[in-house]
Amino acid sequence: MPSSHGKQKQQEKQRKKRDLARQRQARRPPVHPGREALLRQAAELPHGPAFVSADFVETRMDPPRLVSVIVTRRAPGGIVLPSLALVDRTCLGVKNGFVAEPMSAPVFADFARQVGREHEGGMVPCELAVAQSIVFHAIDYAASLGFAPHPDFPEILFGPRPDPLRPTPLARPPRPFWVRGPDDDAEAILATLDEAVGEGNYDVAMIAGT
Repeated sequence: MPSSHGKQKQQEKQRKKRDLARQRQARRPPVHPGREALLRQAAELPHGPAFVSADFVETRMDPPRLVSVIVTRRAPGGIVLPSLALVDRTCLGVKNGFVAEPMSAPVFADFARQVGREHEGGMVPCELAVAQSIVFHAIDYAASLGFAPHPDFPEILFGPRPDPLRPTPLARPPRPFWVRGPDDDAEAILATLDEAVGEGNYDVAMIAGT
């Protein structure tokens, strides 16, 4: 009886720890209403060119590659409004995202080159539907595990979502594979994965320097 009681207390302690970790993972800062209004206005602009990191075609899971995706909107006067997503296709979905300042076409070309320095082969042009599909496949898979996109991700500027999504590499990963970054909340992510698929049913890799 004492042994059983101790086991129950340990299980309850672990459950509370998982619940707390999931709450931290789900916590998001409030979105400024002015930002939302600006994003809705920008979403009325026509789409411009889209780019993806060239190594997105790589499907090896040793570890899987993070992918950068850029979609743009065209503003009057030859101005480009870029939006970027850093995509983890096998676990977290959109790890980071932001809207850059409006810029001229030559400045945007340099912006894309700078983003591409983090990837083998740099950034390459792609169809808008391909860029969107990479992002929304990753969002869907992450949601199935209990993860939401980064709060700064401007989803409205990546839409509207294609229906159906294009088949893209690692759109349906064989199992979750978390590539741990320096800003990731490891405790919360591991608790969420344990809850979603069970301990031992996913893989983890470290980014150098973390």
